[in-house]
Amino acid sequence: WICRVQGLTNEISAALSSRSPRARRSVTLSTQLQRASHARRRLQMRVQGLLLLVGAVLVLWGVVPLLLVSLNLWPPTLGTPFFYACPLPVGELVALMALRPTDAKAIRTVLATLASILLLFVPIFIYVLAASKGLSTAHVVFFACLGALCAGIAAGFY
Repeated sequence: WICRVQGLTNEISAALSSRSPRARRSVTLSTQLQRASHARRRLQMRVQGLLLLVGAVLVLWGVVPLLLVSLNLWPPTLGTPFFYACPLPVGELVALMALRPTDAKAIRTVLATLASILLLFVPIFIYVLAASKGLSTAHVVFFACLGALCAGIAAGFY
């Protein structure tokens, strides 16, 4: 990196000392293009980081109520936990939007991790269904569909 910067500064100084306006203009354009490329990469990394952070917060916001319900720790004064679990799919999609389509290794890693996490949720949903004495029929159907959906998505990733 340092050698590249030194070579660039030598090239700029040689072009600026030459009397040709065309050489000066081409060097200034190349440095402007290089600066713009660096600025684009920095901005892209910041946007990707923000998308990952927002996605992680929304996923955690959606997962915690489901875990508390499955462990019978959900306080009834907060209302239905399914309302609080609504940001879960949105968070997953926002986090997936941070991946660039050309990063094949990162996409494979994220999808394998997501499939593993979804497979971990299936036993939780089965436990909730087995211990669903106080749940309404709609909640039982919801947990059964959610468990089947998680298992199906995870099987599709593998």
